[in-house]
Amino acid sequence: MNVCPKCKQGYACLACEHCAMKRSDEVVHAAQLEGLRYLEKHGGLLTKRSINGTKHLQMFRCEFTFCKLHIEPKHRKDFFDWRLSDLDTICSNCRVAIKSLLEEALECPPV
Repeated sequence: MNVCPKCKQGYACLACEHCAMKRSDEVVHAAQLEGLRYLEKHGGLLTKRSINGTKHLQMFRCEFTFCKLHIEPKHRKDFFDWRLSDLDTICSNCRVAIKSLLEEALECPPV
């Protein structure tokens, strides 16, 4: 059993799972901010997924929705224009997450 020098947690794999997940989450979060900044500035299409009869928004560059559901190939894929879209038809958790991320993206300039 190894001990991570950063977080002091034990791990049995090649790297500390806790720190690896934290870094991964940070990269995914940054990708969402970058994607939303681009959409707000230039417009474009968002990916909408139908899961169990509810429409969700797919995160940029990953296989999850903004409400943290895993996307599978069987979930129907559709696109809609960011500027013309009506977010009222989207899952409420996705809507809250994307609005919060959009506020953050517009407040914080890219690094």
